[in-house]
Amino acid sequence: VVRINQFKIDPAFRKNLNIEDNYEILLFVGRLINQKGIHEVIDAFYLIQKKYKTILIVVGDGSELEAVKKKIAGYNLIDSVILTEKFIPEQETIKYYSNSDILVFPTFYPEGFPMALFNSVAAGLAIVTTPIRAAKDYLSEPKNCVWVKPQNSDSVFQALDHLLINEINT
Repeated sequence: VVRINQFKIDPAFRKNLNIEDNYEILLFVGRLINQKGIHEVIDAFYLIQKKYKTILIVVGDGSELEAVKKKIAGYNLIDSVILTEKFIPEQETIKYYSNSDILVFPTFYPEGFPMALFNSVAAGLAIVTTPIRAAKDYLSEPKNCVWVKPQNSDSVFQALDHLLINEINT
């Protein structure tokens, strides 16, 4: 399903997006709908970016785009969150997976095994997600993910805090 040899770090990626080298890149890829956990991602990011040098990239669009933009503005995160604000074809998302550090995908949408998870595993990303559907059958904590509770931004914050403190201290 996923060709792992396509995931290559691009030195120009950070430069093109004005991301400093000492920042960790958190990634959300998917439709911006409530059930994909996008609000929990923004809420957790609001707290995590106070503690760590992080940038959040949100790839996708959907019915919650305007609400997400308002939340980002309300939290004063406009300079810390990069929104594509549009659907990005699967092949074009490779550059985001290849150059990010952590996928944050706390979905509670009843789907099979999302491509965001396939691609993140193939790219070697740390993954923060929920133990639902096929994810719980194919991913395992701590080997390749950190489980979070659905619809729980504090759980997402705790998982990110755990990953980032361990990354910084190793």
